[in-house]
Amino acid sequence: MGELKPGTIHEGVIEKLAFGGQGLLRIQDFVVFVKSTIPGQTVKIQITKKHESHADAKLIEIIHPSPIEHDIGYERLPGCPLQSVRYKDQLAIKESHVRECFDHLGGKSVIQESAQFFPIIPSPEIFRYRNKMEFSFGYTEMRVITDASGERTYFDENPSLGFHPEGDWAKVLSVNDVFLCSERMNRIRTCVITIMKASGLPVWNPKINRGFWRSLVLRESRKTGEILVNFSVFASQPARFWEHIVSDLMENVPEITGITETENAKRNDTLDHTLPFQVLFGNDFLIETLGKVQYEISPFSFFQTNSLGAEKLFEVVREFSGLQGKEEVFDLFCGSGAIGLFLAEKSKQIIGIELDESAISDARSNAELNGFQNTEYYAGKVEGLLPEILKIHPHPDLVILDPPRTGLQRKAVETVKTIVAEKIIYVSCNPATLVRDLALIAEGGWRAQKIQPVDLFPHTPHIETVVLLVRE
Repeated sequence: MGELKPGTIHEGVIEKLAFGGQGLLRIQDFVVFVKSTIPGQTVKIQITKKHESHADAKLIEIIHPSPIEHDIGYERLPGCPLQSVRYKDQLAIKESHVRECFDHLGGKSVIQESAQFFPIIPSPEIFRYRNKMEFSFGYTEMRVITDASGERTYFDENPSLGFHPEGDWAKVLSVNDVFLCSERMNRIRTCVITIMKASGLPVWNPKINRGFWRSLVLRESRKTGEILVNFSVFASQPARFWEHIVSDLMENVPEITGITETENAKRNDTLDHTLPFQVLFGNDFLIETLGKVQYEISPFSFFQTNSLGAEKLFEVVREFSGLQGKEEVFDLFCGSGAIGLFLAEKSKQIIGIELDESAISDARSNAELNGFQNTEYYAGKVEGLLPEILKIHPHPDLVILDPPRTGLQRKAVETVKTIVAEKIIYVSCNPATLVRDLALIAEGGWRAQKIQPVDLFPHTPHIETVVLLVRE
């Protein structure tokens, strides 16, 4: 095959998917990662970078398809490398990710002999399951001409609304039918494209940081059918500008209950409560229901994007908790309080900590919405606030950990290890950081007793895992 170095061409068979969705193959017993591939494919690749332990490569050609591939009848979507894989095989791939992390990343040190590893729970819906979609305005083509002085001129072509192709944040890929979201969300996107083109205003160009239309965020309650539309634009516009836009949207999708505008003059597209915001029509929130609990969701609220799948996830947490109604529960990294509120009816008290003050505000509002008077929420770092809270509540019965994808900071781990509790339930969206953190928590005498993978994101490589920890 020749020497393995950047620029060289090789062929091989993808053995498996590594966590994150990259295909893994071996060339001369050396591990190579390739995006946009799936197990069983025979591929031609080009090495792009060689590291000490592995190499990265780009796909040139699929020589032979995989036996687990099939045509789902939809256009390819960025971020969905598993969409051509049968769903039962997607589940097998994801479950194997979690098992391998426990087997090979130190997870064995935290599993008791009696520990139960349960088969993965599938998503209740495979298609049209997302309750939130973020679309970007941009150009499908962007030609660049550089003159003798080095000055660049951009010739933008075909403004549209869709997704950035993987590895190319300057362009936008338009997709006729986004199979992850409802037909109504697709109808809104199509209507907004027409509105954008009729407006005569340019879409955002990240190369020169100019343009009016920036992004479109849609949220939909899977239980009530309410839809919330948020336009992100470079500069706010008066009410008369939006009048016909609101009218057109309501005529095409009467289920819309709220339309809002966010002014974003930053270089990046990140939206939050600090940006100028106005309500154009209806409400600036919608109500989603999981179990018996109602959640008020704004354009900026963090909430699981698969409502029916989140309900399954929360039910696992409730089952593992074994609550009887007299327990004190610490909900750490609680976000807007979704999991804790799901357990509030069967708890004596829920005490939540979250760094994001706006999320804490949402948690308090949702507790009030449901009439829960047994909740307390604090904004700040877990490692900073927890020691003070432990002085007042020294012996919680249950600790829930639901950190971001990067897992726990070392200071947070050391603080958690000091808690004298009966159980810890760790909810993770990253098996690698989950196992890393569990190995550190185990130093405090904790062991995993139950492990439950849950699929909330069909067609993507992402997987949720719930682990019950008990003291030895």
